[in-house]
Amino acid sequence: LVSSRIKELMSEAFHIDGHDFHISASIGISLFPQDGEDTETLMKNADIAMYHAKEEGRNNSQFFNAQMNQKALDRLEIESGLHRALENQELELFYQPQVDMSTQQIVGFEALIRWRHPEKGLVSPLDFIGIAEESDLIHTIGDWVLLEACRQGKALQEMGYSTLRMAVNLSARQFEKSSRLLGSVATALNQSGLDAQYLELEITETVLMQDKANGIATLVELQAMGVCLSLDDF
Repeated sequence: LVSSRIKELMSEAFHIDGHDFHISASIGISLFPQDGEDTETLMKNADIAMYHAKEEGRNNSQFFNAQMNQKALDRLEIESGLHRALENQELELFYQPQVDMSTQQIVGFEALIRWRHPEKGLVSPLDFIGIAEESDLIHTIGDWVLLEACRQGKALQEMGYSTLRMAVNLSARQFEKSSRLLGSVATALNQSGLDAQYLELEITETVLMQDKANGIATLVELQAMGVCLSLDDF
C-alpha cells in the first residue's frame, strides 16, 4: 500500500519554470526480520530489490528474495572478474569469416570477443558484455578490442591478404562518449598501421534510436576518418 501510494504521487507532473516533468519510481522492499535483522542488511536487500524493479521495466515495486541476492552476487563476481581479466590478458578475439556469396571468397573477418576464465573456461559475451556496459568497463574493453582487431587485420595483410577487412562490433554505450570512441579508433589505426578503409565498424539500430543527433554526428566523423560502417541487427 505504501509503495503504491508513493508511485501514485510520483506520477503527478512536476511544474518547473513553466515546464512539466514526469518521472517514475522503482521501489525495492525488504521486510524485518525475514530479510534482515539490522538496518544495514535491510537497506542493502531493499537496494537489490530496487535494481530488480528497474530490470523489470521500472515504475514498479519488488519484494526482496534470496534469488535476487544470488543474482547480485553473481553480477559482482563477473564485474570484479572483468577487472582481473583486463589486467591478466584473459580476453581473446575469435575471427568469423565474412564471405561474398557471389564469388564464394572470404572478404573479411568479424572480431568476436571471448573471456577465457581461469575457472569457468571460455565465457560467452552474452554472459558479461551487459555487465561491462552497466559498469562502464565497456569503454576499456572496447579500446582493447579495436586495437587487437586492427593488429590482426594488419598481420593478415602482411601475410599477403591485402584486401581483407576487419569488422568490429560497437556498443551503444561507446557512442555515449563519442570523443573517446573517435580517439580510440584513431589510436587503434595509428598503432596497428591498418589503413582506415580496412576497418569496418558494426553498429546496431539501438545506437541511432537512443540519441539520434549524437549518433549520426559520430557516424559522420567516423566516415570522415575513412572507416567503413555497417548496420547490424536492424
